[in-house]
Amino acid sequence: MISLSTTARGKAFEVWTEGWLRRKLGMDLVHTGGAGDKGIDLLGWWRLPKSPQRQRPPLETANFRVIVQCKAESKKLGPRHLRELEGSMHRIAQSSSAETSPPLGVFASSSPFTSKTVQQALTSPMRLLLIQL
Repeated sequence: MISLSTTARGKAFEVWTEGWLRRKLGMDLVHTGGAGDKGIDLLGWWRLPKSPQRQRPPLETANFRVIVQCKAESKKLGPRHLRELEGSMHRIAQSSSAETSPPLGVFASSSPFTSKTVQQALTSPMRLLLIQL
């Protein structure tokens, strides 16, 4: 059996997550992870399709700027990791124009989240999505 380094395992998880989010949720993402990624592994857009029952929602609610942080850890992830994502989201929001809606943060993990992490996500003022893959 081949054993991957921590870095190689993390990169493989990032690439796999990008494909999963693209196939299952239709997100348009690019891989940005690596040294100096500032806590952002994937970056892109989630353009929601037009609903056949309703007219298309306004542009600011139909398209979401997406920031993805991936963690391929063996143990449960605590709130510290989520705070890192929130910090990255804050930096992106500050550098974006006022006309852009706030970004959606996706925290993708190969392991479960602690209850404190889930509670923090639920009470965060930021748009967050926790996904265990």
